Amino acid sequence: GGALAWGGADYIYALRGDGMKDFWRYSISGDSWTAMANTRQNVKQGGALAWGGADYIYALRGDGKKHFWRYSISGDRWTAMANTLQNVGEGGALANTGCDYIFAFRGEGTKDLWRYQISQDLWLPVEPAPEIVKFGGALVFTGGDFLFGLRADGQKDFWRFTHPSEFDLTATAGGFTIDARIRILCSTVTVLTWEVN
Repeated sequence: GGALAWGGADYIYALRGDGMKDFWRYSISGDSWTAMANTRQNVKQGGALAWGGADYIYALRGDGKKHFWRYSISGDRWTAMANTLQNVGEGGALANTGCDYIFAFRGEGTKDLWRYQISQDLWLPVEPAPEIVKFGGALVFTGGDFLFGLRADGQKDFWRFTHPSEFDLTATAGGFTIDARIRILCSTVTVLTWEVN
């Protein structure tokens, strides 16, 4: 349940795990650790962190529980957010897309992959992993359309998931049809191509 997340600027945040509530901040420039506000409950296997951008870090409790929390960097306090869809255990992992979404492996020997929408405080299932995820499961988002994952549990599986950012649209009005391809990154919509018929 130990986990790390960069919080922007000079700090890295850490869950201790091991059935403890300890939460620490590491100063990169000062090479020093500071104890921060304890988590709401003990964190065990499946504990995970992801920086949500700006002032917030998000955390899975793990330990076969549904608890999901948000930590305010400026306020040094934890808030309970919407519970996950099912219990999270060994192999639980988080990855932020840099926008409004955080992806999560449930772990616990399942294929479950979920997407959390920050602005709506809402969990939704997405396409499951190809195989079950257990101890050591991990996720990372590299930008664009791709999310990468490790199955772990003594396996060599390494997966790439597609998180599409480009979409084809067709709209018709008054005898005209517009075909367009758009890219949506965070809150920015870019028209890549368009054609009027």
